Amino acid sequence: MQTDKELLAGIPTYTARLVVKDGLGDPQRRAASSVVPLVGRNQRAKDPMAFFQDFPIPTQPKRGRQGRFVPPPWSGTPRYELPALVHIGQFLYFSPTRVIAVKGVEVFSTGCNFDLTWIIRRADETDEEWEALNGVFFQHGFRPKPEQNLLDVLLLFGVELPDGSRAFTGAHGGGRYMDPSQQPTAPVLSFNGGGGSGGDDELAGSGSLWLWPLPEEGDLRLVTQWPALGIEESSLILDGGQLRAAATGAKEFWPGEYTP
Repeated sequence: MQTDKELLAGIPTYTARLVVKDGLGDPQRRAASSVVPLVGRNQRAKDPMAFFQDFPIPTQPKRGRQGRFVPPPWSGTPRYELPALVHIGQFLYFSPTRVIAVKGVEVFSTGCNFDLTWIIRRADETDEEWEALNGVFFQHGFRPKPEQNLLDVLLLFGVELPDGSRAFTGAHGGGRYMDPSQQPTAPVLSFNGGGGSGGDDELAGSGSLWLWPLPEEGDLRLVTQWPALGIEESSLILDGGQLRAAATGAKEFWPGEYTP
């Protein structure tokens, strides 16, 4: 039979230091060491931080390499193509306080990207009226009134091709989703905002229009309207044949890699 001393020898211990005070209240530190057995269930002598080291490290499955996504031609400008540039420099709408202009066109093998800019200048609007115009212009928290027609509130663009077919930005673009697996009915006109700025005297914005597919020869009519900002329907005639001919100057980054 083991003695008490021999039994205690197998139990983990710790050292405790006791601090006492003398009778006058002044602290005197008197160290007293005593051996106290640590009695507990399932105690282990090994480092407790090693708990998770007992488990095997799971192996991560190998991830297959994803193929490069190439957007369909109707959704926007080709990713791997350098466009030909056609200078336009004409007003789509003009008044003493309102301007919408087409600066130029990037012509790709699959379509045209029109570069646009617009400015609204303050005339005799009151502070309240100008603040309301700001809300319409930037659409920040703007909600049309129940009696308002949404087409009167939004900046809209449209196109009429030489064959008479039409499209407008209320059908595609402006956050509207186009399923890349479903080819839409041509033509498609998508609007992409480029940003804007404003102050007490004027508001300015920019953006682009993606037209798919390339137009045929003949008159191509661009149309715009923004009645809530005093811009009634106005249009500009461009040469569709000129744009189509310019597409021969577009250059692929890596010829033959992708054909739309």
